[in-house]
Amino acid sequence: MTSAIPARAMLLYDQGRYDLAEEQTRHWLLESPDDAQAHALLALCLLKREDWGQALREVTEAVRLGPDVAYTHYVAGHVLLAANRYKEAMGAASMAVRLDTGAPSHHALVAAIHLARRQWRDALAAAETGLAIDPEHVESNNVRAMALVKLGRRAEAGNTMRQTLALDPEDAFTHANQGWALLHERKPDQAMLHFREALRIDPTLDWARAGIVESLKAKNFVYRWLLAYFLFMARLGTRAQWGIIIGGWLGSRILLHLGRTNPGFETYTLPIVIAYAVFAILTWLAYPLFNLLLRINPIGRLALSAEQRTAATWVGSVLLTALLALVGFFVFQRGILIDVALMAGLLAVPLAALFNSPKGWPQLVMALAILGLVGIAAAHIYQMSQHNGLGPSMLKKDYDQYELLSTYAKGILGATILGNLMAQATVRKA
Repeated sequence: MTSAIPARAMLLYDQGRYDLAEEQTRHWLLESPDDAQAHALLALCLLKREDWGQALREVTEAVRLGPDVAYTHYVAGHVLLAANRYKEAMGAASMAVRLDTGAPSHHALVAAIHLARRQWRDALAAAETGLAIDPEHVESNNVRAMALVKLGRRAEAGNTMRQTLALDPEDAFTHANQGWALLHERKPDQAMLHFREALRIDPTLDWARAGIVESLKAKNFVYRWLLAYFLFMARLGTRAQWGIIIGGWLGSRILLHLGRTNPGFETYTLPIVIAYAVFAILTWLAYPLFNLLLRINPIGRLALSAEQRTAATWVGSVLLTALLALVGFFVFQRGILIDVALMAGLLAVPLAALFNSPKGWPQLVMALAILGLVGIAAAHIYQMSQHNGLGPSMLKKDYDQYELLSTYAKGILGATILGNLMAQATVRKA
């Protein structure tokens, strides 16, 4: 084997030239097909182009060929983490630690897996174990800062980021990490500088690209406060998130009941209920609606992913349909248009949830739910068209005609709850 090939392959990978690194690694494997390190490096290259299945096959072969080599288990942990197979990833990372406990990168990987599982304190402890070995280890510092942000210890996180950037000012991930930390501090302009620098260093870093999108939207006063809420919720565990969601809904129902049973209180309770309802709808629709606004921004248009553009287009389309139907009602005085406006407007909520769900079975579940809602809406519109196009705003006696509309409204509520569940689902990529 030409001894220069392994060194060249690893150097190219470290330089971020992943296509060339993959090419060299394949040459390496042609000469040494049983080299565990070569299979592991090829797995990392495949991971960069999101070929999850082949990456998993290569790293499985690497572990088979080198079961006592810490590096193969370390790479296996990375591949399994990227594939959202957290339990298996932790097993691989733990084996890497056992085989070489003095490598800070192994502890940083354990910390990253804890972060993915929303175990902030465990992530912090693992990162600090890595830093006890090497206080200047960039990856451990980055994961430590992310854990500190999630724990609400922003000042410490900021200090860690500044120190990490001083150690390696050309690390794209560190700049992106600093950007997100600044977004948590409601400093979108400063965050933007770091996100742009991260993309200058590594144009493929999607996390920095997503940060640019959020920074641009955060320039809007309304979205800035919504983003603060989103980031706050992201710091919480799943149970706490559901506690806030359910608590807010129950609180609004109690206030609504209190206002109805005590007319004197309604003056105070009704505005609160309306404000909560508007806020809830905004939290569901904020991402696609503000992404739609970014499509007319030169930088935002380039930063949006294809999926974000698609989501914005679909949600914008149903809301435009609702608006046109409402205008049509006032122009043509056809009650059925009120129904169309109502149903199209409500459909925007589960439609936004569809694109907020991970790709795979969660999006399929949401798509089927939306198809069911569209079917109910079509049946209701057809039923109303058989009564001279009169809608519920003009027809008061035939209450049977409300049944499908009531079913549709309940379906929207159910689909919204389902959307929250699907958004938190984890999909294995391989």
